[in-house]
Amino acid sequence: MRKKWLSVLLCATMAVSMMAGCGSETKADPTTAPTATTAPTATTAPTEAPEPTKAPDPTEAPAPTEAPVGDVTAETLPEAKYYFSFDGVADGVEPRKNVNDGTLTTLAERVYAVDETLYFTNGVKNECLWLDGNFGAQVTGIEALNSDTYTISFWMWAARLSNYGTTLQFGSGMAQGTTEHWLSFTTLDATATFPTIWNRDAATGVWPFPCYEDGAIYGKKEWAHIVLVCDETDVIDNGGNLVLNAKFYINGVPSANEIQIVPGCFTDNGDWGFLLGVNPWDTIFKGAIDELYVFDEALTPGQVATLYAEGDTSKDPENPAGEVEGRDHSDVVMKGYTVGSADCTTAYGSVYTDTKAIPVGETVEITFGNYTKGETFEDTYALILQNVGNAHSAADNAAYKEHAVVSGAVANNNVLESYLTRNTFNQFNPKKFGDDTDRAEITAKITNNGTTVDLSISAICADGVTRYLEYVGIPVDGEVYACLTTAGGYLDYLPDILIQGTQVGNVDFSSGFWSAHSEPVAVPVGETVKTRLINYSVGNFTYQNWVAVLQNVPTVHNNVDDPAYKEYAVVRADNYGWLGALNTAANLAELGWVLETDFDFATPEGQAEAIRIMKEATVDVAVTNNGTTAEVYAVVTSTEGEVRYMKYSNIAIDGDLYYCFTVDGTCLDILGTYQGTAVGALNCTTGFWGAHSEPVAVPVGESVTKTLVNHTIATPANWNNFVVVLQNVPGAHGTAEDPNYAEYAVVRADNYGWVGALNTAANLADLGWVLENTWGDFTTMAADMKDATVKVTVTNNGTTADVVAEITTVDGRVQTQKYTNIAISGDLYFCFTVDSCWLDILD
Repeated sequence: MRKKWLSVLLCATMAVSMMAGCGSETKADPTTAPTATTAPTATTAPTEAPEPTKAPDPTEAPAPTEAPVGDVTAETLPEAKYYFSFDGVADGVEPRKNVNDGTLTTLAERVYAVDETLYFTNGVKNECLWLDGNFGAQVTGIEALNSDTYTISFWMWAARLSNYGTTLQFGSGMAQGTTEHWLSFTTLDATATFPTIWNRDAATGVWPFPCYEDGAIYGKKEWAHIVLVCDETDVIDNGGNLVLNAKFYINGVPSANEIQIVPGCFTDNGDWGFLLGVNPWDTIFKGAIDELYVFDEALTPGQVATLYAEGDTSKDPENPAGEVEGRDHSDVVMKGYTVGSADCTTAYGSVYTDTKAIPVGETVEITFGNYTKGETFEDTYALILQNVGNAHSAADNAAYKEHAVVSGAVANNNVLESYLTRNTFNQFNPKKFGDDTDRAEITAKITNNGTTVDLSISAICADGVTRYLEYVGIPVDGEVYACLTTAGGYLDYLPDILIQGTQVGNVDFSSGFWSAHSEPVAVPVGETVKTRLINYSVGNFTYQNWVAVLQNVPTVHNNVDDPAYKEYAVVRADNYGWLGALNTAANLAELGWVLETDFDFATPEGQAEAIRIMKEATVDVAVTNNGTTAEVYAVVTSTEGEVRYMKYSNIAIDGDLYYCFTVDGTCLDILGTYQGTAVGALNCTTGFWGAHSEPVAVPVGESVTKTLVNHTIATPANWNNFVVVLQNVPGAHGTAEDPNYAEYAVVRADNYGWVGALNTAANLADLGWVLENTWGDFTTMAADMKDATVKVTVTNNGTTADVVAEITTVDGRVQTQKYTNIAISGDLYFCFTVDSCWLDILD
């Protein structure tokens, strides 16, 4: 498992793969304007640049005696116009961050100054500049040459390479759209190449894509020497536009491809800048820059060879960050599920949260507090996307497979690299990373697109700044579940509580016993009333779940508010209960209650399983009034589909019966109350054909009647109500379930229907059906169908069938619908389905 954690550390530092790279919504259409986003307050750029480091006298260093590259002979270098050695100092280089906001139109606003410390580490010649991926730099010490004859030379070592993420970029109007005129050394997913020269002239619309070698990657976790040579006398015509016929060298070797550069990039046409690792649009570069030269003349191949020979590539950059201080979490009060130990000594993969299913087409949120000792990048959470629930290795389930492991400890991983589109965490300095992630409130949004997953992680950090980590298009090839683990961390895991009905208790599980109640529900003598709820629990003990209260009055929960108040029973989710103050172990036997369950509450293993199953479980609680006794029957369905039950019977009552729910370290989502069998989600989110009742047989010559209550969405269309299906088999709802399945008819509540795929306006007349109704023009139907009681009678005439619906509105008006002369040719069954409604089947 430790090896797995080390692989996690290599998981995430990639740059923004912006489809709107370099200021456009899409690279395919360079004229498209960028989409504006909210910008932070910009820091004004300095008006005067300090003097750059003086270039060394090339005569002081002896020329190499042997040609460093191929047959090219090294030549003496001219004096550089600008030179930056980055040997521990970088006068004229200032930290910058970026914001992609089209409402901001100056470079100082889009690439704004920040109060950060520049890092230096070992380079190809003494020290180099390290950019940590959190901020880049503007070289204020380089001014525009106002010439198209120039040479740029630098060494780079990339901890990550991102689509359109720049290494070095310079030009005018980089934030202004119509006046953009710039050049960037970047990478393109389209060609899988680095470095590529990506340059823009908005006036002519030129977007050339010159690259060194198709499919080649240089400078990724290795030193690469990059040189661009432009000569204003060497121009060619490109579709009516004159472009520079440039020369491009990687590690001293000239490109075999044609390199065309737009003129004027080194000319100050307003808002000019020279940037390292940052631009106004894309992900900030992470890695090293060294030995930056700008010459105001075109170097020869021999002079390029001399520059290349000066570099020593034997040493990779090292972490220049300082030591990390320890962190005290003794004051932490956990709000949700505890994952790991408070001293942050938990080993990776030793504890997990429950897996959460991410259905296709849906987005699920996971929220947690993150605590870390912050000594290394390992000391944080890891979010695992996997293909099965309730397993964390092949030993648990032979089918187990990880789609991805995403950690807050952002490093580099070739598998996930191309999917990371945003990262604003500090990824190089462990102390700063620890400061960012310790005590952070983190929300992960996971979207299952079917074959890919999108992941957006936002962290509200202790300094009040929200930081982001976002992935788009992570491939998956099966079901998707998510869970969390940690190493050197301590998680406060809050389930994603999206209240769909009525909330009882606080979502942070801070509500103590008896501190919140649902509204009491009446249970008449001889009847059963059911409530469906979602049980969210802190989950430390079996009793920290839903609690049902049986009482004699409808409005209060104690005898202070109403002296007549009396409890018949208080029953817990762990098959335990009491009457009044008789909360003792012997209480249940003394009361004569009968308790049944298929949970195992007697052993630690069984209790742990019960706690797991009850977390976020759907619970259907049925309360029956027998006159002098009551019964409580609860069916618990876990998020993974496991079903358990518990039953409390022979509870003495001596008057009216009401029941409600209270909490104990829980939050309940009361979805609704029903009396029969619920078909469809009680919040009306089940779409057409998403749920069915059990099919009922209708023998030849007989009629069968079913009664239901029709619940529909807040602003329904006429078809958002019950649907009746006539079919030939009893146990299926499609040919995929039974090849012999056939539909005789599908008829809606608005006097419309079809057979099979014949859902057309002319269908009913073609079929020879006879339709009758008393709705008139149907203008009041949508309102009248809400909570209406419907009796549906289906008659089997042998070769035809009839469907008659009698609808009684909540104010007592009656409407009827008839569908007759429906052809059938065999056995007849009928069932109900829904369409953004839910049905309470009473029979």
